[in-house]
Amino acid sequence: MKITFACRTISKEELIRCAFDLDKTEYKILMVLSKQASQRGMTIAALSRRLGKERTTIQKGVRDLLKRKLVQREKKNLPRGGFLFLYRVRDKKQLKTRVREIVFQWYQRVKREIARWQF
Repeated sequence: MKITFACRTISKEELIRCAFDLDKTEYKILMVLSKQASQRGMTIAALSRRLGKERTTIQKGVRDLLKRKLVQREKKNLPRGGFLFLYRVRDKKQLKTRVREIVFQWYQRVKREIARWQF
């Protein structure tokens, strides 16, 4: 999806990255998690394999997404002891609503600024 604004076309990736202040890795993690068929979630190791990135890079990206409240973490206890963390996107509808609100706030600021212009 591309949005044309005046003289420039904005991709979905650019819009989401700008709205949530994400770097490329964080965006890719968010997209992989959002496309999960089930809401089971994924481990850091699975994300690392899927994206072909180092585990530490994925850990940092996921940590930042957690801080922004774009993903959530669930602790799953293993039958033979131990546990692992599963990550999933928070409510997709809520994320879309947040993007719309951010774009609307931007629109309101632009509208106020244009009203101040003197030609």
